[in-house]
Amino acid sequence: MIKKTVIAGTFYPKEKLSLTKMLDNFFSNTVKNTADFNPKKLFAIIAPHAGYYFSGQTAANIYHVVKQYDFKNAVIIAPSHYNASNDFFIGKYDEYETPLGEIKTNQQMINKLQSKKGFFFDQSVDLREHSLEIHLPFLKYIKPHIQILPIIFVRQNFINAKILSEYLSDFINEDTLFIISTDLSHFYKSTVAEKMDKKLIGHIKNFNIEKLEDDFSNKKIEACGFGGILTLLHLIKNLDSVEIGNIQYTHSGHASNDFKQVVGYFSCGFYK
Repeated sequence: MIKKTVIAGTFYPKEKLSLTKMLDNFFSNTVKNTADFNPKKLFAIIAPHAGYYFSGQTAANIYHVVKQYDFKNAVIIAPSHYNASNDFFIGKYDEYETPLGEIKTNQQMINKLQSKKGFFFDQSVDLREHSLEIHLPFLKYIKPHIQILPIIFVRQNFINAKILSEYLSDFINEDTLFIISTDLSHFYKSTVAEKMDKKLIGHIKNFNIEKLEDDFSNKKIEACGFGGILTLLHLIKNLDSVEIGNIQYTHSGHASNDFKQVVGYFSCGFYK
């Protein structure tokens, strides 16, 4: 069963040539310091999921780093914008369609997870969802043969983030990249958004789960993929000497020149 694209032609170009040209341009303009050498190996990234016009360059800057490593699998944790029916959606498809070609799913990884409590498959969940699919052209462009474990974090809360991290801990290895899909604050004046997002990024840099949970609860910070962020930080708690790097922050105002209501975008890499 192939998961057909639902956002080609809206969030990014539908035609292969147009999309390839757009990605070529993003990667030719990647921030120079994203290529800086890190003696540790990349194992996880955070990247945005807005339309490529708004956040594509921010995402490309961290996918440029991913390109330098030999990953065989990618675990994608993306939030649901339309559904809250259960805990963790798992994409039990054989392949995901992109204009650049299909991406295979890792059936062994899917089979290992699907029997665990909270996981379910219902095609209505990702009928319109963009937060996972937005990453697939980047992966196909830089790693044509990579396989994915697609997870949509449906019922996001602090307890489920910890549970999901426990489920995924078995997949931490040299061949597997974790991708956390999220945008940050939504529809504030740019000065307000920048302040909120700076606070959130600071907590991530300090691996401070407690501060993140407190500020999410008190609405001092926002991230539509907060569940994935917390899942990653719980995973990191069990690892030694993790470093964060390649940080970039932008918002929609930088693309649209509308600074009255912006959405924040953030990308970074985690090394162990």
